[in-house]
Amino acid sequence: RIVRTRGCAGRLSSLRFMRRALPTALIAGGVVVGVLLLRRRLRIHRVHTILRSSHELYQTKQYEEALTAAKHAQTVALTEVGENSSAHLQTTMHLAAVHAAMRQNDLALATLDDCDAIIAARADGQLASIPVLHARAEVHEASRQIARAMHALESAREIRYESLGDNHLDFAFSCFNLAGLLVREASEALIMYDSARAQKLERAISLTLEASSVASKAHAPEEAEGFVLAMLELVVSSDKLADLKEAAPHIAKLREREKNFF
Repeated sequence: RIVRTRGCAGRLSSLRFMRRALPTALIAGGVVVGVLLLRRRLRIHRVHTILRSSHELYQTKQYEEALTAAKHAQTVALTEVGENSSAHLQTTMHLAAVHAAMRQNDLALATLDDCDAIIAARADGQLASIPVLHARAEVHEASRQIARAMHALESAREIRYESLGDNHLDFAFSCFNLAGLLVREASEALIMYDSARAQKLERAISLTLEASSVASKAHAPEEAEGFVLAMLELVVSSDKLADLKEAAPHIAKLREREKNFF
């Protein structure tokens, strides 16, 4: 009995110690986690500060200085925040934009490949790739690789259709982005048969009307009107399209839709 009593007393003593120690351990653990979170926030803040500096230089067209800051921001994001962090993705996207602004198109595309790799590792889903596809389209169009630019915008439109449906405003913008590229190609190409210009314009107008309809369904009347008016302005201001006989029936459809807004 005495042994059992002493054993019981020992266990009670241990329990009392655990009760005292457990809150202390939890507090200590919480302090450690808090310190780690604070350090991470400080690293992210440092990245954003450098990135903001690069953005400001970019906006004032000081591209060499912007490029240096962009590379620094990306390095800090990679080494101090993490390879698959949103900060690393953000800085890599900005670096691609600076390369593109400097007409370093091959470097811009390679950097966008890096963005795709980060997105894939993060498993963010298809919609996360939309900004990369739009950036690719801009770089390809600047390089006069229209077919590749078209493919990027087609992919973005398809992803938005599958992910958001055909009544979402973002899908409407994807339709209009594609329409804009088609009409720019038809307007700017130095050598192209009139029938080919008319075909491209026909699809551009069809996509514009679709974008307008989707915007109306999405309760965005200003965008619904804006798509139509913007396309009309592009067509009317183009010498190669405004007086194109083959395009007249398609332009008439656009004019007809315009009447709905007045």
